[in-house]
Amino acid sequence: MKQAMENILTMAEGNTGSLTAIARVAKQAIEADDKERNAYRWTRINNEYCGNPRYVVHFLQCMPKTWVDEKEKYAMTCKLMNKIGGRKYNNKSYGDGIVFSSYSLPGLEQQITDLKNSIK
Repeated sequence: MKQAMENILTMAEGNTGSLTAIARVAKQAIEADDKERNAYRWTRINNEYCGNPRYVVHFLQCMPKTWVDEKEKYAMTCKLMNKIGGRKYNNKSYGDGIVFSSYSLPGLEQQITDLKNSIK
């Protein structure tokens, strides 16, 4: 779908009229698709012993893009996320996850993004 929208966008760049409206809609669809694809998918799990909420995310969403060819991706990502409070979470219902204890998911997502971007 993204490819079709990009084709419409390139065709409409030189034209005027109704094609520009279609191009605007295509651009909005592409941006929405990219935003959804990059969103973190959190799973709520049981609270800590003192009542703080905990959330799990799959390690691939926390892994920097430069580590795609590494052998020990999960261990390296867990070690990286330890810097901001992430811990290894591996059980039968959710394998290869990283658990965080947080009241503010948007703030946590920003920390993860900043940490991923700091790795070159």
